[in-house]
Amino acid sequence: LSRHQELEHTPFDSVIIGADIVWNHQSPLWGDDPVYFGHHLNCRKLISYAASCGPLYLDGPIPGYVTDGLRKFHKISVRDYKTAQMVHNAIGKPVPVVMDPTFDLDLSRLPEGRTAPDVQYFFVYAMPKLLSKEAIEAIRDYAHKHRLKIVAACYRQPWADSNIIDANPFDWVELIRQASCVFTNTFHGTIFSAKLKKNFAVEFNPAIESKTQPVLENLGLHDRRFIPSSDLPKILGFQNDDRNVARLIEEYATRNRQFLMQALSE
Repeated sequence: LSRHQELEHTPFDSVIIGADIVWNHQSPLWGDDPVYFGHHLNCRKLISYAASCGPLYLDGPIPGYVTDGLRKFHKISVRDYKTAQMVHNAIGKPVPVVMDPTFDLDLSRLPEGRTAPDVQYFFVYAMPKLLSKEAIEAIRDYAHKHRLKIVAACYRQPWADSNIIDANPFDWVELIRQASCVFTNTFHGTIFSAKLKKNFAVEFNPAIESKTQPVLENLGLHDRRFIPSSDLPKILGFQNDDRNVARLIEEYATRNRQFLMQALSE
């Protein structure tokens, strides 16, 4: 259903809107679609689940369709405090912050992906244009010193030993699972590295900082952040308390499910 008129004539009991950057109304790619804010939807119950505004500029004007749409929601939850502030700015309403839906995902039940490379490797999942020169140099130096191949997926890294551009989601999970260590500058690369108990480092950028920093803080993984002056071996030498991270992930996943089930049942 891609047209507003089709949506208006298609009844639903409930519609859940979320999560990644659906409420960035400043984005030229998708942000001006009023459907994300509840318009053109023929439903009895409208819920937002871990909605995020991403790199939205909070001091900018809020369009009327955003304000009017947010008032339509039966229940609202957001994925980060920046989005909570956006909602409060728009309709003056405090809303709960829940974690990304991928926290609910049981990775042990996913279909198997392609077998990972039969070598020890440093996995890189990063947007090339947002990856600093210092990060690239640090990754290459670390891989050389530890005799690791550099394997990149989804985003091509010309300096990597291998690029697996056609990796599907299940291949991607397996590449993280089998890696000796991981470097990412993405939100979901961070989450899945934590869920899979990997040794990883993350470099922030304007597209992910507001949503990724709280995840690291909430999981006690703030030492995983890489900045140009960082010592990458020190970051990758940091020992996670894997049991505590797993416990926290499950606690947040439980809260996610509780919000969603309550919102659907009320």
